Amino acid sequence: MRPSSPAYSICMEGWRFIPHSYAIVNQFYSLELLKRAEIGLFHRDLPFYGTSWQAIRGLFRGDQEQSLAAIPAPAEGTRIDAVIRCSYPYDLTPAEDAATHVIATSELRMVPERSMKDGASLAARHAACDVTLITCSEWSRQGFLASGADPERLHVVPNGVDPAIFGPPSPEARSSLRGQLRLDGCFAFLSVGAMTPAKGMGTLLTAFATVAGRHPEARLILKGLDPLFRSDDRISRILDELPAQAAAAIRPRLIYVGQSLSFDKLAALYHAADAYVSPYQAEAFNIPVLEAAACGLPVICTAGGPTDEFVTADFGRFIASELQPAIVPHGPNGASRKGFRLVPDGDYLAALMTELIGDSAFVAAARRAGPDHVRQGWTWSHAVDKLLAVVGAPSYSPRP
Repeated sequence: MRPSSPAYSICMEGWRFIPHSYAIVNQFYSLELLKRAEIGLFHRDLPFYGTSWQAIRGLFRGDQEQSLAAIPAPAEGTRIDAVIRCSYPYDLTPAEDAATHVIATSELRMVPERSMKDGASLAARHAACDVTLITCSEWSRQGFLASGADPERLHVVPNGVDPAIFGPPSPEARSSLRGQLRLDGCFAFLSVGAMTPAKGMGTLLTAFATVAGRHPEARLILKGLDPLFRSDDRISRILDELPAQAAAAIRPRLIYVGQSLSFDKLAALYHAADAYVSPYQAEAFNIPVLEAAACGLPVICTAGGPTDEFVTADFGRFIASELQPAIVPHGPNGASRKGFRLVPDGDYLAALMTELIGDSAFVAAARRAGPDHVRQGWTWSHAVDKLLAVVGAPSYSPRP
């Protein structure tokens, strides 16, 4: 039973029941906060960013879904100690009666005005309020600093994973899943995301064509998000633009999944794969890389970005990259501003993928090292400990 008068009350503001990264963070934070017996938790739903977006039920396990749905909105007069807002565009409007904390990200080392709810510059808006900004990596923090955020009110709280969902499969479960996807005798690479240019899909598909030419048993599983981003159209365009020989090598070896999946079914894709690949150009954290590591996959990801902060050489290999200027749409009337992106070396990626197919010892070692690394410091429980420290709440251990 929860205390009738919790020691500290938090109101989460954001999106529920949609597979967007901001909603995922909001919901896993909420589920973990529900385990802290001395925390009183409330939730305010904010409007979806996409006008066509629709709530989707069944993303979580039944008990988790019921717990999320049951979080009440605060009644008038309810004491709230902290508001934690996680949505887009970023709204730095202070709550009337509570300290306000806004979770936000900077993928391209700057924050454009179009990312702010009122269209003002981040520097002006942050200077005019007492809101605290929370971001998920040092890479992202540098973007807020470059855009004029007050460093005294800017904190890093890394994301996490739920190891009860994202963990290593049993050999029997893995064998069954691979049989369902017709992966017996194959080496399957997996990549998960919106399939936007920032995810580096052109680089990945080009590299995979090279790998497939050397290893016909190679397969590529792409998990997109068609309901929010029309990821399937993006992949189709990239394939159409590739040389005919490269596209012909890819198409029969490509497994594309575009529908929304429950987190358990998403974990099953990690369980069926042999390795995870993320040649990203711009990320603030990259949760799928951490999920893959938690499931025991070796990961190949861009060097120099936020994944450097949580991927180790025990289970990861890094694609050589170059930091380059990126022109980012900034404000009204076509205004733009210089940010930065990472450009991974496609030939280097192809070499790493080819090498990994033949390195069974490293693949086996990663199946142990990745999950151990995540359990020791990268779960949502660890994230909430850091979150509570930032908002000034007592840090209570999870209920057993």
